[in-house]
Amino acid sequence: MTLIRASNLVFIVLTQFLFEYCIYERIYGPASPAGTQQFWLIVLASVLIAAAGNSINDYFDLNIDQINKPSKVVVNVAISRRWVIFFHLILSMLGLFFYSLCASYSNLLVFGFCEHAMYCATMGVLYQL
Repeated sequence: MTLIRASNLVFIVLTQFLFEYCIYERIYGPASPAGTQQFWLIVLASVLIAAAGNSINDYFDLNIDQINKPSKVVVNVAISRRWVIFFHLILSMLGLFFYSLCASYSNLLVFGFCEHAMYCATMGVLYQL
């Protein structure tokens, strides 16, 4: 759980939830059941991509973290570097899968958003490799 920074992921979910129900819904009205399902797919995908980013960040910051905060190092202590890369890849691919699933449920306007999100997520994954 330290590797993916679960507390940060909780804040991501909370922020998206509050935005959806306190701002978006007040402007555009309540979402349909398909819209609600799509929202939760986007939340799940973004949490998976963020968890992947957190894990790969620990991988690349290992040398700096050993100097600055040696008590908080997880890579090569609790999990090997090879497993961190594998974990990152699995989380990223799952995130992309849920974004594409979201796009398949949507109309053209929302599909444009999901297409953009998939593009950003793909570029983030490729950048981290």
